Amino acid sequence: SYDLVIMEIESFETLLERYGRDKCETFARSIVTNITSRIGQILIGRVEDSQIALLVKHVSFEEHKKFMEYCMLADYESPIRNAVVNCGIYPKIEREANMNNVLKFAAVPLTKLRNHYGLYVAEFDDEMRNKVEHQAFIVDSAKKAIEEKEFKVYYQPKFDPESQCVGGAEALVRWIHPEIGFLSPADFIPLLEANGFI
Repeated sequence: SYDLVIMEIESFETLLERYGRDKCETFARSIVTNITSRIGQILIGRVEDSQIALLVKHVSFEEHKKFMEYCMLADYESPIRNAVVNCGIYPKIEREANMNNVLKFAAVPLTKLRNHYGLYVAEFDDEMRNKVEHQAFIVDSAKKAIEEKEFKVYYQPKFDPESQCVGGAEALVRWIHPEIGFLSPADFIPLLEANGFI
């Protein structure tokens, strides 16, 4: 079986501004060269400017962690110093898996690693899977929720301490989901914005 590893150069846009495209590309290539020289035959692709995907034979998380951290300590042939490279891992890709989803899942652990000093490797686990599935459920439920008028508006009075009067009200939206119950805006507004509902 195989694992998908996504390596992300943290703050890549800042590095581009500071060092320029050519030096950043040299740095990215040096990462790939360093890893392929140590791991042998793998499939490699660029996901986006800051991300490199590796399809490798399955090993334990501890082996991945040890190997990736060792590679990160290498002396790259690049003028860029102190750049942080994080690794998100999706283990044991199922034969029938949708690779677009696998790419997304391998990138999920990167959110845990960004700006977290001293932690550079993380694996897609059951907790992350549950969160992704919950988010997908929320997005899938949104269209029906709009049709069924599951969103409710509540008005929170604004009290003016000087006049001792109510000077207005703030409109707050809440989602009363038929299966989950009460959902706060923090649970659904960012998801609906990201998926074009708002």
